[in-house]
Amino acid sequence: RGGIWTQDVNLYRPDEIPPGFCCVPGGPYIFGGEHAGGGAEEAKVTEDLFVARFPVTAGEYLEFLNDLCASGRAEEARKRQPREADVLYLREAGGRFELMPESEKGALLTSGDLPVIGISWFDTMVLMSWRSAREGRPYRLLHEEEFEKAARGVDARVYPWGDDYDGSYANTT
Repeated sequence: RGGIWTQDVNLYRPDEIPPGFCCVPGGPYIFGGEHAGGGAEEAKVTEDLFVARFPVTAGEYLEFLNDLCASGRAEEARKRQPREADVLYLREAGGRFELMPESEKGALLTSGDLPVIGISWFDTMVLMSWRSAREGRPYRLLHEEEFEKAARGVDARVYPWGDDYDGSYANTT
């Protein structure tokens, strides 16, 4: 904030940015620091990133699981079903997975618009591989440095909106 630098910037055509993604321009930023839970602040540089605007939804994850079932990989789909310990967040009916009704005890994934929960890093890697193959472009999770640049911006803010906490900018219910 308040600094000056010169940088070449890539401009992307709308068809070059995947639907539902935002461009985070590459360039310098401050990584780490006391409020980021790390060591001393460091100046780092990233490449351009395309970051999903929203988390993967339960509906998108259902599509993935049901495609696994349709391609003869039902056992793998069962293994990758969202869960916490022995509590399953989706149910299987007729060789397909579906959302739980709100009336069912412990139902958390009751809408396809909710972010998917209860999946592991390994499940996510298989999901990214499946989506990459299906859409013909690479998908992956952000690395720590990329995530911090996208979340904090370039000027070492503690929160995306500044250094002071303001619950009106966050979903803190």
